[in-house]
This record gives sequence, C-alpha cells and structure tokens, in this order.
Amino acid sequence: MESFVIGLNTMIESELLRAEAIANFSPEQRSGFFHWMESVSDRLASEKRGSTTAVARDLAMKNQTLQEYKREREVQELVLFQINKHVRNRVNVSWRDIKQAYEVQYAERYNKPLRAKFRLVQISNRNTAGVAEFAAALAEGKTSFAELATKPYNSNNAKTGGLEEKVLTGERATMNFYNHPELNKAAQTLEPGETAGPITLGDFTAWIHLETIIDERRSLYDEQINIETNLKAMKMQVEHQKYIARLRSKATVTSVKDMTLRLLEIAEERYLPREN
Repeated sequence: MESFVIGLNTMIESELLRAEAIANFSPEQRSGFFHWMESVSDRLASEKRGSTTAVARDLAMKNQTLQEYKREREVQELVLFQINKHVRNRVNVSWRDIKQAYEVQYAERYNKPLRAKFRLVQISNRNTAGVAEFAAALAEGKTSFAELATKPYNSNNAKTGGLEEKVLTGERATMNFYNHPELNKAAQTLEPGETAGPITLGDFTAWIHLETIIDERRSLYDEQINIETNLKAMKMQVEHQKYIARLRSKATVTSVKDMTLRLLEIAEERYLPREN
C-alpha cells in the first residue's frame, strides 16, 4: 500500500508539473516543443540505423508502445523544464554555506582521530611447533602477516587475524598501547608494514605488525564539492516541495488518501468475484 501511495503521489506531481509547463508556454515555445517531440521516433530509429522494426522490438521488451514511450518522454521533458525553471534556479549555495556546514560537522565527520591498525599474534610457549611454524613462515615472506595470524596457533583472536585497532588520541610515540614495555615500544615506533618480534610475554611468544594508519581527516578544500552537492540536494528538496504545494493549492486535486480508497473500491468492484 505504501509503495502504491508513493507512486500515486509521484504521478500527481508529474502531471501538475507537466500541465503547468504547457500552460505557461508561449505559442512559439509550445509549437517548438511539440515539433521536437514529434521527432522522437525519428531519433530512436536513427539510433537503430533507421530500423523502426528494431525500435518497436526494443520497446516491446519493455512492454511499451511507441506512443506510450513518447508520452513518457513528453512528461519527463516538461517536468525537467519546470524543475529547472522554478526549483533549480532558486537554489544557491554560497561559500559561506559550505564553510559553515564544514565547521558544524568538523569534529564528528572531518576531524576524526587517527587509528592504528595492529595485528598481534600470541603463541603459547608450550606450542613449540606453532612458534617454529609461524617464525619460519614469517621469515619466508610468502604469506601475509594477516593470514598467518588466522592460524589456530594464534591465541589472540585468530578469527579476526589478531586485529587490534587503537585510537591515536595524541602523539603515537608517547601513547601507552600495551602494559608490556617492549610490546608498547614496538607499537609506538613501527612504520606501516613493519613487524616486531619475537617478544616474550610471560608464557607466550608474540609478534606485532602495524598494518596501516587510518586517516579519515578531510580538509575543507577536499570536501567543498561534496558539501556543496549535498547542500544543493537538500535545498532542492525543500524548494521542490514548496513549489508542488503551490501547484496543489491552485489545482483541484483529490487527497491521495481519498483517491487511494476510491481506486481500491473500483478494483474490488471490477476484479473481485461477486457472491451469488
């Protein structure tokens, strides 16, 4: 039912825009537009190397006749004309708007703290075969640290490959990532792609790998186009609704709710079997 109501609303809006466009055309514009629309079938045929049969076949695959297609194009073009004239032309996004939107979302969206993506492998010293296997595979260099960290010998969350993300709240060189001094020193100093170990952690032998530093910070210069696009879309939506509301107020349009109920009644009368 909801999708039906949405579709009905869209159809009403399209018809209001189409009718408004035609009503406000000058005689020259009206003549020019309908002359252009008459050439639609010729342009379709030219795209198919002049074959009207190919055009008809393509339209039939979409359950459309040529007349239905031309009517659909007419509505699309007139709706676009009205939107450009009465909605898009009213929307203006200034540099001040862009800058203000950036500043409002700065901390939450554009200045997120860096995150260090570590992978930590811890293997029990009693599992001498596991320690030897990991060390040999790491030295061989044919298998990535991330894949090796998923092996059963890794007691530090092998399912995620020992993944540990740390938020960098300050300078990495002064942060406390781990209580173990040697492990913490490695976390402070590793460069992306580097590995430290073996490191003795009590009953375990460990290796730590810095996979990457995730930097999602975005400058105003980087984001200005995206911000402008989003602001325009929001303002377009507001102007569109205001313009449609004005058109509805001028026209005699039955409420969508009443129209939906009436259509359901007609459908029931026409298609549901009657009891004898």
